Amino acid sequence: MAKYLLSFILGCCAGSFLCLCADRFQRDGSVLFPRSHCETCGHPLAPRDLVPLFSYLCQRGRCRYCGEKLPVSLFWWEALTGCLFLLAAWFPGTLPVLGVRWLSLSLLLLLSWLDMEELQLYEGLFCPLGILFLVLRVLKGQSLLPGLAGAVLLGGFLQLIRCLSPRGMGAGDPKLAAVLGLWLGPVQGFRSFFLAMGMALSFVLAKGLRAREDRRAKMREPVPLAPFFCGCALLLQILELTGTMESFPETDLLPMLGMLEGGSFPRWRKLAQAGGWLRRKLAPWPAQLLGVQIGKEEVTLVQVRQQDEHWEVERFLELCWPDRIRKGLARQQTEDAVLWLREVCAKRGITVREAVFSLEPDLMAFQELSLPGMSFREQQEAAPWEILQQIPYGPGTFQLALSPFPDHPETLLAGAVPEEILETCRTLAEGMDWRLLRLEAAPQAWGRWLEEAAAPFLLVLAENSLQGAWYEAGRLLGTCRLERGEAGRDAWTEDRESLFQQVWEKAGPAIGERFQEGPSAVFLAGGSPEEQQAWLDHLQSLWDCPAACLEVEPLCQWAPYYGDGNRNRFSLGLWSALGSILPGKEKGPFCYASPSGSGFLDPERWTRVGKGLLACSLAVWLAGTGAHFLVERNLGKCRQQLRQAAGWERLWREQQEAQKVQKWQEKNRAELLHRQLPWGEMLPLLGHTFPSSCWITRVEQEEGQGGQVLLLEGKSLERESILQLVRCLQQQPQAAGVGLERLEHQEEVSGTEEFTIRLQWKGENHGT
Repeated sequence: MAKYLLSFILGCCAGSFLCLCADRFQRDGSVLFPRSHCETCGHPLAPRDLVPLFSYLCQRGRCRYCGEKLPVSLFWWEALTGCLFLLAAWFPGTLPVLGVRWLSLSLLLLLSWLDMEELQLYEGLFCPLGILFLVLRVLKGQSLLPGLAGAVLLGGFLQLIRCLSPRGMGAGDPKLAAVLGLWLGPVQGFRSFFLAMGMALSFVLAKGLRAREDRRAKMREPVPLAPFFCGCALLLQILELTGTMESFPETDLLPMLGMLEGGSFPRWRKLAQAGGWLRRKLAPWPAQLLGVQIGKEEVTLVQVRQQDEHWEVERFLELCWPDRIRKGLARQQTEDAVLWLREVCAKRGITVREAVFSLEPDLMAFQELSLPGMSFREQQEAAPWEILQQIPYGPGTFQLALSPFPDHPETLLAGAVPEEILETCRTLAEGMDWRLLRLEAAPQAWGRWLEEAAAPFLLVLAENSLQGAWYEAGRLLGTCRLERGEAGRDAWTEDRESLFQQVWEKAGPAIGERFQEGPSAVFLAGGSPEEQQAWLDHLQSLWDCPAACLEVEPLCQWAPYYGDGNRNRFSLGLWSALGSILPGKEKGPFCYASPSGSGFLDPERWTRVGKGLLACSLAVWLAGTGAHFLVERNLGKCRQQLRQAAGWERLWREQQEAQKVQKWQEKNRAELLHRQLPWGEMLPLLGHTFPSSCWITRVEQEEGQGGQVLLLEGKSLERESILQLVRCLQQQPQAAGVGLERLEHQEEVSGTEEFTIRLQWKGENHGT
């Protein structure tokens, strides 16, 4: 409670300071000097006048010195800022994250308030706000790439709208959208934009309905976009932090479909592939990689280098874990494994520092879950409890990934991996000084070889197990594993029909229903050539579809120094490690570790990107220089004509500006002339104030700089009476300014004193 109370008090103080900043910005004044004062009487404010909320309530919304009524908006802005500061403190986060959130909220509120007051965005605030959003992403461990993509796409989209309709949007709105894109990313950025447009339209309609006269003109008045845009962005962030709204990975959705759900668009897969292509172009795979396939008994290391469109296999190792190391890994002791791997890698020439890991199916559990009548978010919440009944892991000891089944939204494919295995892989990568780019399930890595097939079935022949996997264009739909001990010794070598029937029964009802007419293609991997041929004959007798062994030559090639005998060597571990290296058209759901935020700033990656940008910039510069040279050849005559017409254009612009100034002056003069002084209040005041020795001979009302001014001409028998009259008028609270303009002695005429007093009245719309 103390934390929240302190946050609210700090927010109210920040709101009071923001009100001061907004007022000084509108007057083009300094924020620090002069000190806070009343704008009506100019009296400096004491500390007790600056207590947020309480000062306004205690003084009943008026200045303590002159009684002028204060705007009620000051009270509500202070209260709103305090509530938002309290809300920011309620969300989890470290102290630096909380500080950046408070600063960002302050700038968003200041921008919104200034836009509401002046219909103008102060672009000087955009730069610090953008820096704060980038710092917030770094502190939260998020990648900068989604923020930069959101800034470019959202700002570019609004700039395109402004180019098509210049009167429909201000020049600062695209820049504000780009800054908010750094914070929200592409998906949430477009959601907030469309939501802000809907709320702004509702506001315009409501304003038109409330207007009694000329509703069309009322609806055509300009509307500030910053309050709606910033408010909707803040609302979406609050909903995401509270878990009310379903969040999507920023790199998985095409930015232009930020308001659409994935399954509600008919050609979503092609658009998702286009988004994956854009992601690979912005964050490409390194040119040299190390694939690591980890299992209970074996580990496979493959070092590859990219050559044009293919990956060239430079080194590969297939090793069995020594007994002592295997027992240590079971107890999460990785010191011996790191020392052993370092020695092996040094002897075999494996030097790559960027690695992708894949986990064999014996290290994890895949299950098909049926959760009907639930949304995807409700399925995500219920899946951990449902799968606990089918896996041997305890509650809270595993990490779960889910993938909805196509055409069956109530069916999910769940992949569970123990946390200790994931932590062991990360510790191995840290000990070997490898930068872990991806850690995923091996069945998902296998699917990258099958992205061109519509609905393939993959059968993996291992020494002690038989594994089946079903895919849709490379996306894993289901998998199962049959151990040798479950099938029986004789059936393993002879009764292939019984083995395949057991594999099929383990697949689940959704797979059986989808593939009841057979897959579009059958592929085999692993095993000896004799086993492969026997299985191909058996599968072709079951389904009338193409059946073949998996080939890797279209995507991977062996290094030239490998002999012919080693080129054909292709085991299950090698095939899995190579599959994990392929980037893939889209990111799969069974990826348990992705590139960290620091990977975005990797020098080697951005060296390649920088070279490409430099080449493109050079090509654009050369093309622009050539076009400029061609255009300059024919512009001499045009420049001469423009110089001749420049004088007329300047004269015409000066006349237009002079007419605008004249119209403005005439309008102000007419308004001032229509203002009448409050004679009912002034005459009794003058009657009580004038001494008996003074009398008025002429009263004249004229226009002054601050409003209407009253000129009092009169006579007096004594000079001291005139000075006493001026002092009395100056002490009246209704008088804004009193000055003695003329004082003459008329001794030759009557021996009296003639005077002229200029009096400026203080009242509503009269004077200062």
